[in-house]
Amino acid sequence: MYTIRVFYGQHRHQLDAKNRFRIPTKFRKFFGDKIFLTRGSDNCIYVFGEDGLDKLLFDRFKDVGLISTKSIIKAKRQIAGHTAEAEDDGQGRFTLPEFLIKHAKISKNIVSVGSSNWLEIWSEERWDEYNEENDDYDALIESLVMGDEKATV
Repeated sequence: MYTIRVFYGQHRHQLDAKNRFRIPTKFRKFFGDKIFLTRGSDNCIYVFGEDGLDKLLFDRFKDVGLISTKSIIKAKRQIAGHTAEAEDDGQGRFTLPEFLIKHAKISKNIVSVGSSNWLEIWSEERWDEYNEENDDYDALIESLVMGDEKATV
């Protein structure tokens, strides 16, 4: 049985010289003992606890086999193949792997963003650009209320 967790809000912080970061306490308590990082959409990084990753990989892809469509196999491969377990250094810091830093275009400043049932890590610059590109909040809310399936929030 999965526990429902809701991640919300945002926190701005920095990677240290060893590419380590802290997950804000408000978010950290939901992850359990293990934290996993994987490539996310729009050049962000998705952060899951073990339950969240199991739910994503097992529940969504449990019936994916060798005879599945290429796009489904590709999606499974991309998610599972680009996932890393975050190592806690004993002081609450986690190292961000180089391949994810490159994917997210992170230089130093990052933003941890709650995204309902997972956490996202963004380059501060990319997060600010993303918000400028998607600044029509009223239209997004209206499309959700009106049931527009094309809405991307």
